[in-house]
Amino acid sequence: MGRLATTALCVALVALCASSTWARRADGGRAWVVLEDSVDAVQEAIDQGLKFGVTELQLSHNIIMDIDDVFDEARAARINTYIDMAHAANMTAVVWTHEFNAVGGVRVCFEPSDPVWESRREAYRRGLAAIPEVDGVVLMFGSSSLEPWYAMCTCDYCTSNTTVPSPLRPLLIPSPPERVEMLVRLVHDVVTVEHGLKVIVRMFTHRPVEIEYLHDAFMRMQDIDDLIVMSKDVPQDFEPYYPRDPLVGAFPWLAHIVEADAAGEYWGRSVLPFAAPAYWERRMQEFPVQLDGYAARVSRDSDRAIGTPNEVNLLSLQRIFENSSAIAEDIMQEFVATHYGAASPSAQNSIARALAMTQDIGRKMYYFLGAFSMFSHPFFLF
Repeated sequence: MGRLATTALCVALVALCASSTWARRADGGRAWVVLEDSVDAVQEAIDQGLKFGVTELQLSHNIIMDIDDVFDEARAARINTYIDMAHAANMTAVVWTHEFNAVGGVRVCFEPSDPVWESRREAYRRGLAAIPEVDGVVLMFGSSSLEPWYAMCTCDYCTSNTTVPSPLRPLLIPSPPERVEMLVRLVHDVVTVEHGLKVIVRMFTHRPVEIEYLHDAFMRMQDIDDLIVMSKDVPQDFEPYYPRDPLVGAFPWLAHIVEADAAGEYWGRSVLPFAAPAYWERRMQEFPVQLDGYAARVSRDSDRAIGTPNEVNLLSLQRIFENSSAIAEDIMQEFVATHYGAASPSAQNSIARALAMTQDIGRKMYYFLGAFSMFSHPFFLF
């Protein structure tokens, strides 16, 4: 697809969603995404999360990125400890995973009977056996060791299909949406159907055309109604000037949660404050549906939002989720009164104004990059 087709899709999705209002399907939970492989970091997330009404931990990054990671007994033992810690606090715990993974190179035969498909099923069975108390997985395709749309299918199943010109068959047979569908169904069959656990599909992309792939894949799976979709508030990475992710609200038969970065990976990593309740107020009002939950990033490596002015972002997500009409200025005043209560009222007002300014300071520090610049070039699109 070309850039114009992708742009048209995004516009159509926005128009479709804007014309509809849907009630919250269910409480999809309030999750914190924990990246640090540390008992202290996980315990802090639990202890502090309880103050913000957090109901779930997503274990990711340095803890786990692929289900195959738990084949290492030492890592599985640490993850089981984190899961037990979450359960002791009446929180659920899910782990991140990418596909494709562990397929050996860039070639994958998409014939359903090819051994690679059963090997991936067995990877999830083995992984869930290693962390038996986990509550589910967060599945994604962007930044996988082999993203499915880049897999080369050179077996007879693909190369004998004459519906696509020969040079393109390895990348386009099956189509990228069909590849995503095959993987989602595979993971859902093992994790949900066999084990009764939830699957959250993370809509992480690097290029605009991948938004189209994910949209088309899910439109092929309307027979599955127990998936949870998780989108960042923006496409690709957490750039504060990006448009909202057009996939939010595009699948009304599924619960949808938003992934938000409270720690400021691209906004100073909590070392430089990005205390931005006005940003979250605007973002949440842009979404065409009432979200079913959220997952907040609370750190980047050892840089944490807790204990810094960025903690107001966590309060903002909590308050706006509780009440979609919550006002940014009220949230900031609540945060300042709690954290700087010893200051006089006039000093508190000055602190609130100073912190509010960090939103524009952070936004203006960075140049425009990523999915809507270089990778928008037609050279990068099929």
